[in-house]
Amino acid sequence: QVHEAHLVVYGKDQVSITPGSGDAEQTLMSLIGPAKHGQACHTVSFPGLGLFSMDKSQLVNGVPTFWGHDGEIFAYWATRSGEWYAITKAKLNKVKAGELWSSKKFSKDSIVCGCQDDPKGVGGFSTELHCNQVKGKAAKYGNVKCEGTEHSKLVQRFCPMACGVPACSGPGTVPTAAPKPGPGTDSQCSDRTDKSFKLANSEE
Repeated sequence: QVHEAHLVVYGKDQVSITPGSGDAEQTLMSLIGPAKHGQACHTVSFPGLGLFSMDKSQLVNGVPTFWGHDGEIFAYWATRSGEWYAITKAKLNKVKAGELWSSKKFSKDSIVCGCQDDPKGVGGFSTELHCNQVKGKAAKYGNVKCEGTEHSKLVQRFCPMACGVPACSGPGTVPTAAPKPGPGTDSQCSDRTDKSFKLANSEE
């Protein structure tokens, strides 16, 4: 913890420095993370990973982290590279100990403020599953739906708008239209309860 600091500013014009009354973490996140109108975004979308929310209780190097809607993956600020690294929650303690782990890396400009459905649909499966195939009568598989299935949290992470995730209806979110239906899905009109799906076996 820093108790005292000295700041020296060089410039041809007179500079006035005044104490700030804002949240230090909020100010920091607005500089290194996704922001809108100068304000740090708490609900964001990582391309290819889906919906994440800021967690100020889980810090890495003093910086808040972002956590996937299903709680299985998180993103932290990597100081050396100036990027956000995403990795599974199993690596949290190692990351906090100073190790660098990542399955994907993101610049702050690539992270979107608010919610949006992933154009490629739900990730983690061996075949494409679009966001218009996970709800109600249009659901393609009985165990991969927005609500009431073993994969619902994962589905909500990738398709928050289609699933109506509550975090996407609050202030500061950026709703976007659901992606266009995938090939051959226009005639889908009933639940396929006779089919189920398994996550692809991949190591992050």
